[in-house]
Amino acid sequence: MRIIESPSNKQLDLLQAELNEEKNVGIVDIYGPLISFYLAAEDKNSILGVVGISFDEGDDCAEIYKLYVSPSHRKKGVSTFLLKSAIDILVSKNVKKLYIESTDNSRSFWAKNLAKYKCETYDYNKFSIIIG
Repeated sequence: MRIIESPSNKQLDLLQAELNEEKNVGIVDIYGPLISFYLAAEDKNSILGVVGISFDEGDDCAEIYKLYVSPSHRKKGVSTFLLKSAIDILVSKNVKKLYIESTDNSRSFWAKNLAKYKCETYDYNKFSIIIG
């Protein structure tokens, strides 16, 4: 598995088509007006998942705006790989805090992964990870 920075619209559209077929996953699209860049997990020429990051160069904080993994690749470490890759890239850009707003469907993923980081909680589904 590897990271693709700035996947093509065609690659993102393939994931969006999968999301369109799902019911009750908590998000309705992988696109968003606030997303600055995407990272995609790829294996064997197939896009497994994507994370959209809202970030302005020079800022010391960013937000995970969307995180989506294809149903056939869930529970295989793809989300964790995307999260770690996003954090690594953001740390290289001097980001200190990563904001996240989760859906109910993703609570178990976040509970497991947040234990690895220093966090601040703002509400039931709103928190940040201190990364720098």
